[in-house]
Amino acid sequence: MESHGVGEKKEAWNLAVSGRRKIYESYGMGRRRRHGTLRGRGVGFVSFLLGYVPVWPYFSLTAFSIILFCGQAMFPDFVVTASTRMDFDIVRILVNATPLLYVNTGIARYLRCLYTAMDRLYGDTCSIAYFDGRTVSNTMPTGPENSGKFNGLANLFWKLPPRIALTVRKTLQYRRQKAFDAISQDYDVYHEAGFFPFMTPKNLKTVFTIHDCSIQRHPEHHPKERVLFMNKYFAPRAQEADAILTVSDFSKSEILNYTNIAADRITVTPLSHDAELFQPPSAQTRSRLDAAGIPQNYFLFVGSGDPRKNISVIPLALRLAQLDIPFVNVGWSGWSMAEDNDIIHAGYVSDEKLALLYQGASAFLFPSLYEGFGLPILEAMACGCPVITTRKASLPEVAQDAALYVTLPQDPQKWADALQRIAKDPSLRDSLVEKALSNAKKFSWETTAHLTMQTFKQTLGMG
Repeated sequence: MESHGVGEKKEAWNLAVSGRRKIYESYGMGRRRRHGTLRGRGVGFVSFLLGYVPVWPYFSLTAFSIILFCGQAMFPDFVVTASTRMDFDIVRILVNATPLLYVNTGIARYLRCLYTAMDRLYGDTCSIAYFDGRTVSNTMPTGPENSGKFNGLANLFWKLPPRIALTVRKTLQYRRQKAFDAISQDYDVYHEAGFFPFMTPKNLKTVFTIHDCSIQRHPEHHPKERVLFMNKYFAPRAQEADAILTVSDFSKSEILNYTNIAADRITVTPLSHDAELFQPPSAQTRSRLDAAGIPQNYFLFVGSGDPRKNISVIPLALRLAQLDIPFVNVGWSGWSMAEDNDIIHAGYVSDEKLALLYQGASAFLFPSLYEGFGLPILEAMACGCPVITTRKASLPEVAQDAALYVTLPQDPQKWADALQRIAKDPSLRDSLVEKALSNAKKFSWETTAHLTMQTFKQTLGMG
């Protein structure tokens, strides 16, 4: 099935653009030659004839027009103007889409939403190709059909001894690099949003999205093999990138702190929620929740078992608050989590069910200690769910004044106080819901796409 409107017409357009580019480049009009260059064989032909005109001062405008006509007759696609600009300035984008092969969380959600918006806004001025680690396609890859099988394989990998796991990572990276080398010659911009960029040919511009610096800030919270892998490759590859994107002012400050990348090379492109999916509750929401067996009241958390998410504080807070409200945890976990009878582990769920869970929750709890952005906060707010979170890292940038903040995020009693307030004060809850819906509207994938395309064009010298 075609993704986000990329169908037969787009395939034909991409082929036509690619063919036309090659013709123009063969005329000496490389993709870097734009405004004011007056180059190409059409102009070369004109210059050749002008060089043999014996009496240039008496050369008539009519004669000059004839020569121009001859040049155009030989090279009909080329239009000579005082400020030559190729009317086919299609930006050819190559995306490392390997994160899209996995469950639709984190980087995968970022790429899917961003390039859906990019295609919608710039589909007539850019072509987008997706590299899946082996081949390239104009169709966006989809995630695994069986998320349970994926979780099992991920957990198995994480149980390998660090040195063996590191060897597996390096081998996979080597194979993907070889495949990337074979397909990367025909593009203008390569966008990487994973661990670090591939090595690239000289003519290919690299734009690298760095979501956070959690491995540098909290290496103790990551598998040892991943830390070793990143320590070897991240800094030099990031430094070689032509431009850096990141998702919050906080993450920009972290990049400046942990790398030698200059501030003027970093562009902040805030994320957003999927507005078609995450919406306020409807008249049918409660009946759908009942049909799915979801209780009337519950607190919700969405995320992995990464220790920096600080999820362990919530069961302790619930016991202190003495509230008979269950706590539902949604998300796959590559980290081992202690079993707790006070937590309902829903695991990975579909986007549709996730939106439903946001809509029905008494409150969304996000006790994280470190985030590059904090996208679940926006998703919850867009669904009319009140949010309780912390002032750590990027979270105040996202939640702004629309959340209830816990000042000491690792203190169960502070969380217990916040849970009691939201459960027993309907007016507070209603106020948070109103603010949440308003805050979510401040963010959009269209803005993210615009800032991203602007950066792509700047790296190509297109303004």
